Amino acid sequence: TVAGSAANLGVPRVLESLASYARTQPGRSLCLAAQPAGSAAAARAAYATVAEAAACLDASTAPPLEHPLDILPLLQAAHTAECLDAAALQRIGLATNGLARLSAWSALPEARQVAPTLASMASRASPPTRLRDQLCGAFGLGQRTQAAPATGAESAVVGAPPAPAWAAL
Repeated sequence: TVAGSAANLGVPRVLESLASYARTQPGRSLCLAAQPAGSAAAARAAYATVAEAAACLDASTAPPLEHPLDILPLLQAAHTAECLDAAALQRIGLATNGLARLSAWSALPEARQVAPTLASMASRASPPTRLRDQLCGAFGLGQRTQAAPATGAESAVVGAPPAPAWAAL
């Protein structure tokens, strides 16, 4: 089988090594779930997006990934009606800001030229504006501007008056 052959070739160890370089939790999950392609043509097609990502690094047009997006457990807890504390809501708010910046990056002409597939994917990453505004406003994070530099979670935030924490609910 392909899975057995991949294991014999040490593919799981290679994927673990690759995943250690991923900047986001979803990226790590995708790296670990990768399966060998059935043909050279399928491999080229599947990894064309990886080639775009490498081209972004070479062209200094890398997408902003300043947040690890490691919020899946929080979202699963919210989905099962568990209460989330203020710190969890703040982490989700910062992640929504990160996704909004990624979506804004996708509109840049350089991004569309160097990485059209990545830019297309990133354009769909933006969370609903109302959710982002409510979560960020509740914690005094404000709303990111599209032109803000990707220097850190709070450094690229413009002021919005803090709202009470319950306003995010």
